[in-house]
Amino acid sequence: MFSSKPVSVAFSRVLNSARKPAVSGYCFLQLPNVAVKIISFANRLIKTNYQKGIMSYRKLLSSFFLILSISILAGCSGENKFEKEIAIEASAIKLAREAFRGNYKLIDTKELKQKIDANTPLLLVDTMPFEESYKKNHIPTAKQFLFPIPEMEAWESSETAGQSKEDFLKLLGEDKTKTIVIYCGFVKCTRSHNGAMWAVKLGYSNVYRYPGGVFAWKGAKYPLNSAN
Repeated sequence: MFSSKPVSVAFSRVLNSARKPAVSGYCFLQLPNVAVKIISFANRLIKTNYQKGIMSYRKLLSSFFLILSISILAGCSGENKFEKEIAIEASAIKLAREAFRGNYKLIDTKELKQKIDANTPLLLVDTMPFEESYKKNHIPTAKQFLFPIPEMEAWESSETAGQSKEDFLKLLGEDKTKTIVIYCGFVKCTRSHNGAMWAVKLGYSNVYRYPGGVFAWKGAKYPLNSAN
């Protein structure tokens, strides 16, 4: 008699192999071995019981490709949570150092939304390119003023769509104590760093950089506007 017990045992072993933590591509390296085990086991079934063996062979092959997909989705990409922490740490330190150099404050998505909902007087400045970004998506009420990605220590109008320091001063207004929040696309984007840094250089004392920018705002499912 054909028994399904060996099949169940094989499935359990295969699943356990796929569930092992991903360490430097370990699970991808193991998948060929898993495939060989599946085919070998299926061939033994075929010799024992041809019809049932063929069915089990098909099921096991299907399971292998399912496990392959699960492994990819589970993060079998050569990077584990410990390796990811290195990237997170580097990003956090980079952001902190930029804020220290620029002498501005940081604000997160929740805090910014609370200020907007409370009708706190503030000026939002979007530093992304007008056509490629601002025109399509920007936080409601935000004004657009382009800044470059590399740190701009000296003002270069060629990097700000031809606009000058005087143009930026005009946008920011005469009140040097007003709350100004400057953002760009996402945390790694440094356009907002340049914008916030220059607002401080020009004498504004209550300047925030919103590092999450459009991506974080959209991720929180908050409304975005487009320019007509």
